[in-house]
Amino acid sequence: MAEKANQSALARTPSARSFARLMTLARDDLSKSDAVLIAAIESNVPDIVTA
Repeated sequence: MAEKANQSALARTPSARSFARLMTLARDDLSKSDAVLIAAIESNVPDIVTA
């Protein structure tokens, strides 16, 4: 999914609370759009993956 993640996927940046919820959910439980959003954020902010 990281390949499909681009700047247009970041058009809707989630709130900090929503982002934390998305990061803690199992990847299988994410909708396709949420999974692409998380992949875009992770590819553009690699420190998020480390954290």
